[in-house]
Amino acid sequence: MIDGDVVGCIDAGRVGNADRYQDVALSWNRLGEFDASLQDRFLEQYGIADADERKLLFHLLLDEMF
Repeated sequence: MIDGDVVGCIDAGRVGNADRYQDVALSWNRLGEFDASLQDRFLEQYGIADADERKLLFHLLLDEMF
């Protein structure tokens, strides 16, 4: 939000069906294209205080298969 206005949204249509890192890996990766600090904020808001980067990478690579 910027000054109380919504400036975007994240489609979370399949959230909760698998490992939570599968849920966040793609969004986390895309946020890095805008600003790396957004990645940390996203993980913090999602409830992941200390991210497992190996699991993030695994799920990013796994997604490439589909």
